[in-house]
Amino acid sequence: MKPKRPRPLMKPGEVAHVLGVHVEVVRRWWRQGRLPGLKIGGQMRFKPEDLEDWIEEQKADSRPRPPLRGTPPMSEAYQTARKTLGTLLDTAG
Repeated sequence: MKPKRPRPLMKPGEVAHVLGVHVEVVRRWWRQGRLPGLKIGGQMRFKPEDLEDWIEEQKADSRPRPPLRGTPPMSEAYQTARKTLGTLLDTAG
């Protein structure tokens, strides 16, 4: 049985394509330590398995959070703002 060959490292442009962001966003996230990566021979590279783990972590962190206490649901806030704006426009005209 042959040993498993490691998957090739990804370039910033490839990571950007996978994530659907601009390549400069990938570079910035890496410099900020938000995205796992390596610097090899002065070039930024990413392990596909590390990227897959990072994506899963982001999914877990993006679950919906309950609204803050005392904050009306968006639809109520929108309706209130709309009524207030309508009143202001009626009195201004």
